[in-house]
Amino acid sequence: MKLIVSSYNQNIEALSLLYIDMSSKSYKILDQVKLYEPSFVTRNNEYIFTYTKNDLELLAFKIDNDKLILVDKISVALNTLTHLSFNSKNNTLYGASYLDGAMVKCEFINEKFNNLIIKKEGGKCHQIICNDTLDRVLVVNIEFDMLSIYDLDFNLIEVINLPPKTGPRHAYWNKDIIYVVTEYSNELFKIENCKLASRVKTIKEDVKSNCATLLVDDNYIYVSNRGEETIARIEYKDKLKLNSSLNVYGNHSRHMIFDETKNYIISFNKISNNISIIDKLTNELIMNIPYNNCSCGVVI
Repeated sequence: MKLIVSSYNQNIEALSLLYIDMSSKSYKILDQVKLYEPSFVTRNNEYIFTYTKNDLELLAFKIDNDKLILVDKISVALNTLTHLSFNSKNNTLYGASYLDGAMVKCEFINEKFNNLIIKKEGGKCHQIICNDTLDRVLVVNIEFDMLSIYDLDFNLIEVINLPPKTGPRHAYWNKDIIYVVTEYSNELFKIENCKLASRVKTIKEDVKSNCATLLVDDNYIYVSNRGEETIARIEYKDKLKLNSSLNVYGNHSRHMIFDETKNYIISFNKISNNISIIDKLTNELIMNIPYNNCSCGVVI
């Protein structure tokens, strides 16, 4: 397995390509790139997309002979970006900016960025994702407790107002159902036909904790709890129900992904400076990989 890792490192090796051998439980760093806080990374086919801050730029890379090769870049007139999502239907990279309360879209065609557009929504836009038919985008606004649905050109279609002071952070969108984790109230919401249908706490105890992100498989939704340092395993076929809590084997899990088999959860733990690979059924720690200020990753 090859893994791209992004981080909050500044002007040092901040984006890395790792090779991980699950059978021998070993890894090696194949390549690294010096960037300024590329805190999120995504991919589409052979292309990897991230950003560098401190003069914000969108970046596109591809891998050649286990090296990260910069393909193109474009300046963005914002303070920062927080989340990225690529839409293969219109070959466009979408981004959300927490500090600017803004969204961006930029075409990526023939290895070139073109037609960058910025739209200000206000508040704090934490995430932007596309629906399964790739004809809508969803913006998660943590400050306004709001989900906004736009067409691909940022024309507003619908606003979903959530309970106040819950702080929606990350979402998963499948057909007419949206699942949202809330950073301030430590909950998972099920939004059905744009209405709140079910909600559940992601922690068992009344501890200081903040939900960060979520993963979905055929049986459960997994939610990272920063503070409690657990992964909530939640049943979601009908009403939401907390099934159990897993050990995340780290501190401050900012992002989680599955490996290519979907048998393992890969958690990027910023404060403990490690990447933990966890068996999602047994909760066994399979591998622990040191990585300073790690934030996000994608499997290649």
